[in-house]
Amino acid sequence: MLNELRIGDTRRSVTRRATSLPTTASDALGIPGIPTSAQFPNTLPTFLVSGYQQLGSPPNTASDFHTDVTEVADTLTWVKSRHTIKAGWDWRWERLDVVQPPSPTGSFAFNAIGSDLPDVSGTGTPLASLLLGQVQAFSIDLQQSQIRERAHFQEYFVQDDWRVSRRLTVTPGLRYTLNFPSTEINGQTAVFDLSSRALTYPGNEPVRPLKKDNVGPRIGVAYDVTGKGQTVLRAGYGMYFARTPNQTIGAMKSANIAPRSGVACSIQPDSPLRRLLPGTRAAATGPAASPAAEPGARPAGTG
Repeated sequence: MLNELRIGDTRRSVTRRATSLPTTASDALGIPGIPTSAQFPNTLPTFLVSGYQQLGSPPNTASDFHTDVTEVADTLTWVKSRHTIKAGWDWRWERLDVVQPPSPTGSFAFNAIGSDLPDVSGTGTPLASLLLGQVQAFSIDLQQSQIRERAHFQEYFVQDDWRVSRRLTVTPGLRYTLNFPSTEINGQTAVFDLSSRALTYPGNEPVRPLKKDNVGPRIGVAYDVTGKGQTVLRAGYGMYFARTPNQTIGAMKSANIAPRSGVACSIQPDSPLRRLLPGTRAAATGPAASPAAEPGARPAGTG
């Protein structure tokens, strides 16, 4: 009889900065209305001019995150006669603390609308719209504090390597999986409800029930055709309950967690929100366009 106990802890930290300005985006570029109270206020905004190279860093460039996984696993092996029986368990705790707003100072998109002649096709250019400050679409993501995601995972198993004969080995087994709902320490969770087609905010409550019937049977068969170990036929079957990448905390965007709070608005051609650059006829009011930007409102989740 042999018992093997393994304990491990893996940690990783990443600090990354986007193209930055010497001061806040509003002060450096003269663009009114860009909030300065969130993380990475000196990041150069992104300017998307149709048909031209993007100005500014790609989304999610500015980030600070720390992730670690703690694992405790134990396996007991018992050899008796023709049987080699193994049983054990594997527990994992996963933690992620992250600040990663996709566009912390905004993303401005420009096309021919705004520099074109009314009701005249083929007029206007995206570059002219940029120079005139005619913004077609604007979005911004504001994150003021860390998102602190937590996940817990348990597995239990038993299997038997049964040497039925000199040529035939059968390996039946059973695995039981508990994938606990992901949580966020401060209740900053958002879940998309398919029935209402809207985001819901469960706070500190579990975002989904714990599924307790993840029982996975499996069996393997190996047959030595010649009895000399030269030709072996193998077959197997099993049921597995593995987590998808979107449910793994290391993916940073858990299926049950809103990894950031944000404000996003779509700017229409006749809206005063289009005129966000200096010298235009109206000041930006982007944050007021979304209830998520109002004091006391819940953060908007991205699921």
